[in-house]
Amino acid sequence: MRDDARRFETYEHDHAARLGLGVAADYALGLGLDRIAARIGELAASLRQGIAALPGACVHDLGPDPAGLVTFTLAGQDSAAVRAALGRAGISAGLSLHAAAPLDAAARALPPLVRLSPHVYNSADEIGRTLDVLARVNRGEFRP
Repeated sequence: MRDDARRFETYEHDHAARLGLGVAADYALGLGLDRIAARIGELAASLRQGIAALPGACVHDLGPDPAGLVTFTLAGQDSAAVRAALGRAGISAGLSLHAAAPLDAAARALPPLVRLSPHVYNSADEIGRTLDVLARVNRGEFRP
């Protein structure tokens, strides 16, 4: 046996995942990383603007140049229930829990946040549909 960390190698590799990573890298480089960043930034800004316009909604992203992740809460709505309602509508969403950023969550007394992550392939229509569903959830018309 080797006497270094390589003794823990299994000599088995996920070849499909390695090939997929290479294809994804080629795709991203083909589109252009700056172009991808700009597109995701536009979609995220559209989401933030639309969510902020909802009564009682609070967008929790900070900084002059926020990332593509959009985090928010709807007043009087449990974030897990909002996420579930989005899921029922076929919209993928996540939750940002205290454990993901304990120092920031504690400093700002953040509850669990709904997280949307637009991607370069999302359309403006999909953003609009997401905002429509959120408006219905916010009005109590769409519940899990």
